[in-house]
Amino acid sequence: MGLLYAALLLWLGAATPALAARSPRVVEPLPSLEEQVTAVGLSADVVIFPFETTPEMEAWARKATRMTTTPLDRLEALQLALFNPRTFAFTYDRAATLTAREAFTTHRGNCLAFTSLFIALARSVGVDARMVSVQRVVDVSLEDDLVVLTRHVVAGYEYMGRMHLYDFTFEEEAPALAYAVVDDRVASSMLHGNRGAASLLAGQVAEAQVDLEIATRLTPERPTAWVNLGVARRRGGDLVGAIDAYKRSLELDAGNGAALANLAVAYRLMGRPAEAEIALRAAAEDRISPFSQIALADAERSRGDLESALRLLRRARRNYPRVPEVHEGLARWAHDAGNPERASRHGARAERLHAKVESLRAPAVASE
Repeated sequence: MGLLYAALLLWLGAATPALAARSPRVVEPLPSLEEQVTAVGLSADVVIFPFETTPEMEAWARKATRMTTTPLDRLEALQLALFNPRTFAFTYDRAATLTAREAFTTHRGNCLAFTSLFIALARSVGVDARMVSVQRVVDVSLEDDLVVLTRHVVAGYEYMGRMHLYDFTFEEEAPALAYAVVDDRVASSMLHGNRGAASLLAGQVAEAQVDLEIATRLTPERPTAWVNLGVARRRGGDLVGAIDAYKRSLELDAGNGAALANLAVAYRLMGRPAEAEIALRAAAEDRISPFSQIALADAERSRGDLESALRLLRRARRNYPRVPEVHEGLARWAHDAGNPERASRHGARAERLHAKVESLRAPAVASE
């Protein structure tokens, strides 16, 4: 079987700094976060609330919106002030999943942090902004032995039967396909999930498990929360607990490619290769990531089935043409197929894409 990678899911912001109007659904009043946290048996003391403000933040928001009269005017004024380096110089840091208070204090963070900051400031001036999840083609990258799958959120405000969306990004993104409002309990779970994922990427497994256990307690109905917890348990040496988490995810979403790919990793580590291959083949049917298809193609190639390997790699390239590891897989295939010129072309393409990925990870400053 080819090299297997564990899959990890993150939430970041999305799209461009412009006002958009869509209609995901009319928003109904929600219970407070404390009420929602208590309802799932957690103490509010252990849960991080993304949208808390300070008196300084509230004063800043009032100043930025002092010339406005309507809720939409206030939101537009806040958006313009946040993207103006003269009023708020913000450094984009992809790894920094911060609360609104932390993002305001440090003037840095990723798009989830920036979106949380916008929502908190909006609420401080009387506008009930919400977090909205965005359905689009998932951004995917390989960091060490972890496949990082990045989903997206924006800020939203329902006004006169329409949902107005406020998008924040510093990277190129795929077009959005659909939107769904999430409540503050889910937003808090996303923050804990992102922080847990960041801890895993930094090798801090114990810290990761704390955040990811909280995420699953907050939102046991979300398959992605269980996937990330499974990765943390596996990294901590608890393969049985990891498999249990992946199966919990699959109970909620039977075709979840990330859960299936991670299940294949766990089965392989437990010395159960037949079950690992079954899980990997099932994962390769999901378009959420190309890495299961690459691993299965490598397995087919090692068995001498170059036709099946090429079919898998072409499917991966069709869905993820800008993922460098897809072209590395094609280079390996071309080498085995006796076509060194084609192998060289794919290898050069992979190098260019790797360079582009690294350039996108460099810090960026918000501008007008």
